[in-house]
Amino acid sequence: MRQPVHQFLYSPRFPWKQRSLRDLVIQGGINCESPWADVSAEVKAKVFAVAAKRHPILERYFNSWATEEIMKQFVKNRRNNKYKTQELEVPEKYGYLKANAAKRNPTAPRGRQNKLGRVEVARKRAAKKEASGAKSKSKRKGKAVAVDSDDEEEEDVQMEDRADDDESGGEED
Repeated sequence: MRQPVHQFLYSPRFPWKQRSLRDLVIQGGINCESPWADVSAEVKAKVFAVAAKRHPILERYFNSWATEEIMKQFVKNRRNNKYKTQELEVPEKYGYLKANAAKRNPTAPRGRQNKLGRVEVARKRAAKKEASGAKSKSKRKGKAVAVDSDDEEEEDVQMEDRADDDESGGEED
């Protein structure tokens, strides 16, 4: 049985393909410090053409998407490593992420935090819905509710009447 192409490409038995594409990124002069979207189309096209010549299996992919994804992954990982080793400064537009991480409690279980968030959102939705006076959009009728009727009082009255009849001795004329 033949292995699907994407599994063949990412298979741990063939890390040389990823290494080869990594080398192409470096040789092609793609700057890892800038995002992949900022790389010029001409440079990408040249690298894709060389990759297709070296690895014919990559020609099977429409618009070289597999080649692009592997190269994007390499560029992103390299940039993130430079952020961690402080060789490269993190852009200011990502500054809010550090503040958000500082607010988080690292010892709290994530499942509970997620549940609390969902409960709060549901509570806010219910309050907003109640304030607007909107009816429920669900088509279900909901749970059946037992309605108390006044039949019990009528039964008591009827039983008293029968008791009066029994006291008379049960004789009828």
